Amino acid sequence: MDGEKKDWKEMSETLFFRDHMKIGDICRRVGRTRKYVSGHLQGCSGYGAEKQYRKSRQEEKRRQYQAEWNRSRRRESFASGDVTADTLRQEHDVAARILSSERY
Repeated sequence: MDGEKKDWKEMSETLFFRDHMKIGDICRRVGRTRKYVSGHLQGCSGYGAEKQYRKSRQEEKRRQYQAEWNRSRRRESFASGDVTADTLRQEHDVAARILSSERY
C-alpha cells in the first residue's frame, strides 16, 4: 500500500511540474480525487514557482490573443485603411461597450 501512495504522488508531481498538466487531468490519470492531488502538490517545494510560471504563461497567451483579436477587428472595421480620430474614437467606444458587459 505504501508503494502505491508513493507512486501516485511521484506521478502527479512529474505530470504537474515537468509536463505542466492541469490538476483535473492529473486526477484522471492517477485515479485520485482533486482534493488529494491538489493538497499533495501544494505541499511540494516548487509549487509557488510553478504557479508563477503558469500565471506568466497565461498572461502571454492572453496578450497574444488580444493582439490578434484587435488586428482582426481593425481589419473588419476599417477596411479602407484610414485611421483617423473618428475611427479611433469608434474603436474605443466599441471596446468600452465590450468591457463593460464582461464579468470578471
